Amino acid sequence: MAWTDGHRRRRGTASDVVLAALREVWTLVVPVVCAGCGAAGLTLCDVCSGALDAPTGWGVSGGGAAVGTVGAVSGVSGARGTRDVRGSAATIYDPTVARIVLAYKNGGRTDLARVLSAALRSAIVAAVDGLESDDVRTADPRQEIPSECAIELVTIPTTRAASVARGFHPVDTLVRRAGLTPSRVLRWTRRAADQRGLGRAERAANLDGALAARADLAGRTFILVDDVVTSGATAREAMRAVADAGGVVVAVAALARADSTGPRNRVSDEVGER
Repeated sequence: MAWTDGHRRRRGTASDVVLAALREVWTLVVPVVCAGCGAAGLTLCDVCSGALDAPTGWGVSGGGAAVGTVGAVSGVSGARGTRDVRGSAATIYDPTVARIVLAYKNGGRTDLARVLSAALRSAIVAAVDGLESDDVRTADPRQEIPSECAIELVTIPTTRAASVARGFHPVDTLVRRAGLTPSRVLRWTRRAADQRGLGRAERAANLDGALAARADLAGRTFILVDDVVTSGATAREAMRAVADAGGVVVAVAALARADSTGPRNRVSDEVGER
C-alpha cells in the first residue's frame, strides 16, 4: 500500500488564514466553547489542547508480561501464529481528554476533528517508528511515515446504531483528516453488550468472536488504529480477527489510553458506543 501524499505536514497558507477568519465570524453566530473546560470562544483552549500532547507507549515483553500499562496486547493467536505488539497513544485518557473525545464522538463537535486528527497522527507516526525493519518495506528516513509501506491502517467498525446516531465514523474521519487511508476490513458478527461497567475478564468474554474479517487477509500487514484503548479487549479481538483471516497486526495506535496504574475509574468507562 502506498501512503497518501496528504501525510506530509502542511504549512500555513492563505487558505488557512481565510478559514481562521471564517471560524472567528462563525463564533459570533454560534458561540463556541472549549470542549475540555468550557472556556468561551475557542474549540480548545491552549491548556486543553496541551492535554492531547502527552505521548505514551505500552507493550509486552517477549514472555507476554505487560510493560507499563493497561494496553498491553499480547499473545494473540491466529493463522500467522502468536504475536506480541507495542502500542502508542497521543495521551492518557484523563477527565479533560474524555470530555474532548466524547464531545467529538457523541456531542456533535466535529470542529474538533482537526486537532484530534493531528494528535492521532502523532501516535501513528510513533507506532511506525517503533516497528522492526521487517515490518516496513521501503522506509525513507526523510519522511515521518514511509512513502511506500507494506502496512495498512485497520480501524474498528462502528455499530449500526452508532453510525445512524452520529452520521459518521469518528476514527475513520480522523485518519482521513490526517491524510491517511483507513482499511475497513473488519465487520461485527454479532452485537456485543455495552462495555461500560465491565471488568477486564467480562470485557474479553463480551467481545470474544464478535469481529471477523470481510475477506481473506493473507499477506497483509496492519497497524490497528482506535480512539481510546482501555482494557485492550477490543484491540485483542480485532487482532484475533485479522490473524484468523491470515493477516497480522504489528502495532496499535490510539488517540488516548486509559491509565491502569491505579484502580479502574469512571473515566475509563466513558468511551461511548462503537
